[in-house]
Amino acid sequence: IDVEVKSAPQGAKVYLDGKDTEQVTNCVLPLVPFGSHKIKVVKENYAEWEDEIKMEGEESLVLEMALTPNKYAYLLKWGGPASELFVQPSGIAVDKDNNIYIVDAARIKMKKINPEGKVQTAWGAAGKQFKIIKNPTSIAVDNQGNVYVTDAKTHSFVKFDRAGIYKRKWGTEGSENLQFKAPSGVAVDSKNDVYVVDSGNHRVKKYDSQGALKKIWGKRGTANGDFVSPKGIAISQKNEVFVIDTVRIQKFSLEGEFIASWGRRGTADGEFNNPQGIFIDHNNFVYVADSGNNRIQKFDENGKLIAKWGTAGTGDGQMQYPVDIAIDSRGYVYVVERNNNRVQLFGVVSPPESR
Repeated sequence: IDVEVKSAPQGAKVYLDGKDTEQVTNCVLPLVPFGSHKIKVVKENYAEWEDEIKMEGEESLVLEMALTPNKYAYLLKWGGPASELFVQPSGIAVDKDNNIYIVDAARIKMKKINPEGKVQTAWGAAGKQFKIIKNPTSIAVDNQGNVYVTDAKTHSFVKFDRAGIYKRKWGTEGSENLQFKAPSGVAVDSKNDVYVVDSGNHRVKKYDSQGALKKIWGKRGTANGDFVSPKGIAISQKNEVFVIDTVRIQKFSLEGEFIASWGRRGTADGEFNNPQGIFIDHNNFVYVADSGNNRIQKFDENGKLIAKWGTAGTGDGQMQYPVDIAIDSRGYVYVVERNNNRVQLFGVVSPPESR
C-alpha cells in the first residue's frame, strides 16, 4: 500500500522502521507492507516527528504533519537598556493581523507596533485613553481586536476597543467574587470568553465577552488545581487553559477541571525559576518565559521539551528577566524583557541549504 507523507515545511527526510527511505517530503512511499510501522520525519532545525502507522485494507494512507522549529535566531529589537521606548515592559499580545501590543511602566502605558515594525503613536488618541492604566501586568487581544489589560495597582482589568478607546473596567481590591488582588495574567478563548489570573487570591476567573463572571477556580495550595501566586495564562487551540503557578505549568479544561501539570524549581530542562509569561502557538506548542533563568523554554502540550534559548546579558539574543512572549502568524517570536527595557524578535534558524 502507498503512503503519502506531507510536511510543512517540506524537504524533510523520511525514515520507515528506522531505515532511511532516501525520500524527502512531500513524497510517496510505495508498497509499504501490511502491519504496524514506525515513521519518522527529520529536518534540520526542526523537532523530529514520529508516529506509528497500521497498514490494513486497500486504501492508501496520507500522513500530514506540521514540523515545529527547535532552533531560533535573533533578528532585531525595539528599545534597550538605554532607550526610553519601554520602561520595564510587562506584557505582550499579537492580533490576527500581526499587530503587536505591549504594556509597560512608561508615561504611555500601552504601545502598538504594526506588522512592519513601526510604533503606532496615534493609537488610543495618542495614548490619552490609557491614563486609566496604572501598573499593567499583562495584555490579551480577542478575535474582534478588543484589548484587555490587567492592572496590579487598581486591582482590575480594563477593556479597550480596536481603536484603543477605553470601554470598561472590572474589579476593585479584595477577595470577594468580583474583586481582585494584583491580577497578573489575561487570555481570551475562541468564543471571546476572558480568563484573568487573580494572583493575590490564588485563583483564575472566567468572564463572558459581555463581562459577566462565569466561573472561578483555584485556592491557595500546592495540590493539583491549587495555586500559589499564579502568573501567566494562555489557551490552546484544543481549548485547554495553561496557567503558570510558581514553578510549574498547570493545564485545565475551559471550565477549570485539572488535566495535568509539569515543572519544578531549577535550571535544568523543564525546570523553572520564577516564570512569568506563557504563549501557545496554533500547533499547540507551549512557550514559557523562564524569567529567573533568563531564557525561553518551548514544550509540546504534554510538557516534553522541544527547544530552549537565551542566556543572561544585554547583548542581542541575550535576556534579562524575560517576562512575556508572543508569536505571530508568520512564526516570528517576540520576547519582552523587563530588565532590558526591550522587545526582541527571533526567527527560525534556516538550514544552510535554504539560505
